Amino acid sequence: MSIARYFWIFAIYLLSAPASAVPQVTAEDRATITQCLAHDKGGETCIGIVFDSCGLEDAKACAGRELAVWNELLQALLNIVNASSPPAIRSAVAEAQSNWLKSRESLCPIFDDVDPGMYNGGANYCRLQETSRRALILKCLSASHDKKDHGETCIEIVTGPCKLGKSEDPKACAARKLADSTKSLQATLKDLKVHSSLDSEVQSNWLKSREGLCSLFDIIDLGMYRVGSDDCRLVETRVRAEILERLLEAVSEH
Repeated sequence: MSIARYFWIFAIYLLSAPASAVPQVTAEDRATITQCLAHDKGGETCIGIVFDSCGLEDAKACAGRELAVWNELLQALLNIVNASSPPAIRSAVAEAQSNWLKSRESLCPIFDDVDPGMYNGGANYCRLQETSRRALILKCLSASHDKKDHGETCIEIVTGPCKLGKSEDPKACAARKLADSTKSLQATLKDLKVHSSLDSEVQSNWLKSREGLCSLFDIIDLGMYRVGSDDCRLVETRVRAEILERLLEAVSEH
């Protein structure tokens, strides 16, 4: 299903939504991201494409503009998953999203507390990074996989290719990449404890959300090696590590 169709489905949803729930998305920003996603199968290069075009003086507002587009896409994808999945998957996704939102909204406002100015987009930039990656994962969860070409599944394209080591299979390679990213995340968390009172519940909710969502790839991924769940975890872990590294830099400077 094309990205344009995702937005069309969401437009139908908005007809029945209260006016206050409609995100303030500009046609230009939506077109910029939609066109990018049409050319980039993984979608990583599309994250920040609106934000990066703005000047530093309005970074926070600009991050909010792009965030609105990713929020829109995220909701559209959730609608698709809910419309096409059995009750057990719908329930798991709902719980994962609830925990994810709790974690995001506990973590991202810290950026505004650390620097009430606009630290590279502040809380909105943090939300933008988290929301865009979650949207890419849900896009893969909602997409049908080509059983004849397992190596090109959607989530593997998002994570990028894994260079196999000697006598290493794709499953082991995916696990190794995840382990490396997890070490980076844990190291940053350790350093943050020295500078910040980051609530452990932030990470606890994030982990519950990651496991609740990513484990679903074991159900839809029919390939021999079943690497989808670890690739999903890698996407989630990488972005959380990047955000916490950014937070560590911010609190260290103040």
